Amino acid sequence: MISVPIMRNIPTGNFIMLKKLIAQFIPAIVLMVASASPSLAAGTRPTVKTTVANGTTNITVTAGSAVTIVGEAKDPDGDLKEHWLEIKNPAGKWSWEGWLLTEPFAGKLVGTKYDSKKSTTFTFSTVGTYSVRSTAIDMVGTNWIISNTINVTVKAATTTTPTPTPKPTTTPTPTPTPTPTPKPTTPTPTPTPTPKPTTTPTPAPTTTPPASPDITTAPSASIFNSDGSVNRANYVDYLAVWTKSRVSQHLGPTFAELNPNATEDRPLNYKPASRTCTNSYVNKINPFELGPAAGCSPDSDYWSEAGQVAYVPDNASSDPGLDRVQVYAYYNNVFALSPRYDYGSGTPHPDPSTRESNYKTMLGFAPTEPVAVARSYGLNDNESLVIYRDGLMAVGGTQTSRNSGDRPCPGFLFPSNKVPTSIAITTCNELALVTVWDTTALKGQLAVIALEGKYIPFHTWPYMGLPNQGSWSSFKLLGYVDLPMKAPSSVSAASNAWWTGPSQTGGKVFSMIKLSDEATRKAIYSGAAEWSGVVAKNAYAIVASKLDNKVAVVDLSAVMSYFRESYLSSASSFNATIAARGNGAGQFPLTFAEKSSITPTVTWQADVPTPTAVLAGLTIDRWTQDRHKAYVATEDGTIHIVDTSAIMARFSWQKKSASVAEIGSFKVGRNPTGMGWARHSESGLPLIPSTTKPDGLNNQFYVACRGDRRVDAVVTFGGSGTVYRTIKDQRMGDPVNVSVAFRGNILSVADFNGKKILSFRIGSITDRANRVYGCGADGKQKFEFAGEMSFSGSPIAISTANVN
Repeated sequence: MISVPIMRNIPTGNFIMLKKLIAQFIPAIVLMVASASPSLAAGTRPTVKTTVANGTTNITVTAGSAVTIVGEAKDPDGDLKEHWLEIKNPAGKWSWEGWLLTEPFAGKLVGTKYDSKKSTTFTFSTVGTYSVRSTAIDMVGTNWIISNTINVTVKAATTTTPTPTPKPTTTPTPTPTPTPTPKPTTPTPTPTPTPKPTTTPTPAPTTTPPASPDITTAPSASIFNSDGSVNRANYVDYLAVWTKSRVSQHLGPTFAELNPNATEDRPLNYKPASRTCTNSYVNKINPFELGPAAGCSPDSDYWSEAGQVAYVPDNASSDPGLDRVQVYAYYNNVFALSPRYDYGSGTPHPDPSTRESNYKTMLGFAPTEPVAVARSYGLNDNESLVIYRDGLMAVGGTQTSRNSGDRPCPGFLFPSNKVPTSIAITTCNELALVTVWDTTALKGQLAVIALEGKYIPFHTWPYMGLPNQGSWSSFKLLGYVDLPMKAPSSVSAASNAWWTGPSQTGGKVFSMIKLSDEATRKAIYSGAAEWSGVVAKNAYAIVASKLDNKVAVVDLSAVMSYFRESYLSSASSFNATIAARGNGAGQFPLTFAEKSSITPTVTWQADVPTPTAVLAGLTIDRWTQDRHKAYVATEDGTIHIVDTSAIMARFSWQKKSASVAEIGSFKVGRNPTGMGWARHSESGLPLIPSTTKPDGLNNQFYVACRGDRRVDAVVTFGGSGTVYRTIKDQRMGDPVNVSVAFRGNILSVADFNGKKILSFRIGSITDRANRVYGCGADGKQKFEFAGEMSFSGSPIAISTANVN
């Protein structure tokens, strides 16, 4: 998976800076209009006015001049919530960005909720141009109202000693006075460009706000000082903006940036024609791309693959940036290969999960702008886990991932100083691992969250921390692990649990495997490999930091052992564990603070230049001659192979090393920003001995190579690796992430600048009548183009699952 650092609420002055930073980048017209809600008709939103030196026009003064500033906010409804005076200094920083946070320059009302008036005398001491304005928001608003802006040009005083110009990077941040600080329940204003110097008239209300313009400025050059310490201002600034341009900068160089004079060398791959089906389930297979010449006809078998696409929305004020899509389906004897909206659970744009009432209650507003999405490839994850820019970990489902009464949807809201940047899930959905930047302690951490997925009970176990099928019911934060890096940017994880289905456990699905039964519990704890392999003994997370140039492996085995022993070691332990379950203090599972012996440890770390993505191997075939591995991609196109068998190997036939170590590397395209498992093994691949086969979840995967606008299919064996197929297409210009469908050979690609996802069929398909459909016009090719789907933003992640 990929991820990029984000903007969200952080404490005290930094919280205010991030909250207010958004407001400076929305056109004033957006903030003056009424929302689409009928309750926000013209005349009910605040009006804001600013005067400087008793006027509303631009002025020029000499350095050291003290000038009166007045800002007034009026609201006919009497529900003003915050009112700010704001000054931007010549260095380009607004007062709320940290250099002036005392009243009247903070958000406290002065007056009433109908009329707040702030007045002060400010000394303009630095030569250059200041901007002065006032802003306000009321109880029902989601956008900040910005007043007219007045420019104050400061000239040097007539003196023999020139007025010094302080550098903004050395200006100390004053300690904020105890004024009311915006709380996480306050909706984050939408970003907007700095208003023009001239007075902006209030436009007529409209119900369709224009899209927010992009921000093209790069983040501060480095989060580190020359001595290696963290530069607090730059550290915060790096996380401070969530726009297409800023996210693109975090993702790294594009093909155009690396190849300014390149000529077109990409083919236009064959695409099967889309055909019409008017039978039932037409939203699933109309159009369809694969099927008999006669077209669709009734069939009792059906299934589909659906999930989430996360993107940086063009207009964050009206679009959360998460849609529900279908990438593959079989109904009525035909296959739909092209991506499309999934209407099975209502309106898919935006994803229905973004409208869940529990999330609005937790945040104070509906979640918006996801920065990372994860599902495990190990067990079917009915629901994804989604990290939003405001620190919420939430779910994203499918039409059958939970019943309508399975509410509330669980969520976890990170503290305001813990800024999440990426997420991974262990093999059988036991744990979620989230990388965070701690903006108070200025350090990188890994949050470890226990998962419970008890909904759709036929398919799952109802035990937190044990395998489940991802219809999420509860989350519990176990604690944070300090990382040997300040700015973790990507994570992947695995446990050595594995369940292939009922054939592995005597024909029983999870719901039939009763741990309250003594014989069953003993079989899972210490019985034959088929049974005992269902619950993990060990696990790890591999974490990378692009800015620190570091990679680390965190051993999670102590946590897995805690779950295993608590549920399985004896009947009394099982009963005590069930009785103690809960999210409160002292309840099962205990936190790291309550039981320090289960705290994960960093077991390996290495200096790796500009790591862009990581991938943890999930399982290996019983007869493989290879070993458990993980992978680290770097911006120059190197894939580093890491032997993780020291943690993952658990049976005598599996190769096991003494410790985690890098064992080799190989090249792919430049700037590989995302990696995804092939899932479906192929025969005849290079490197693989004839006596074994590749593992689609350990040594065969796809790589999105942004710098060469291509997707590479790769295979490894031992410490060697190679590209065995390259996918290029004229319709794919900026691949940043990849995902492979569980149900069949469909590769989905997130095209960031193309604002779309693309699908490729990467293998033959056989239907229930044993008709074999090969790729290409002649049916003999290795892949073909399957279709594309546009979005109102720039996709960064795709996560899908079989719809049960």
